[in-house]
Amino acid sequence: MAEAARLAPHLPEKKMSKNFVQDGNNVEWVNGTGKTVASGALVAQDNLVGVAHADIPDGDAGILHTTGVFSLPKEAEALTQGKLVYFKADTATLTATKSGNTLVGTVWASAETGDACVCVRLGY
Repeated sequence: MAEAARLAPHLPEKKMSKNFVQDGNNVEWVNGTGKTVASGALVAQDNLVGVAHADIPDGDAGILHTTGVFSLPKEAEALTQGKLVYFKADTATLTATKSGNTLVGTVWASAETGDACVCVRLGY
């Protein structure tokens, strides 16, 4: 239980489930990218995907939101509501192309080819 208390000190102790740690809406992440990650930036590390809550300097820990709907940069392509989108690391944008990219979530509101961003629900 000590680990759960360290990871989620703001949560009351749960009597019904001894192994509950946290709700999973955010995660502490250590920035090892070599540069500051800006608030609102999408972070994809292996299968962990989240949006930075605040600026996270290189070498520091910060909070990533792992659920919720966020407006994120996308490739020049139309994306329809309900479509799965993936992180394209070389451009730091979202795309409908699955091959070689990391799943981010589901398009919440359609976006046209010329739109710079798309609203996406993380993880779904």
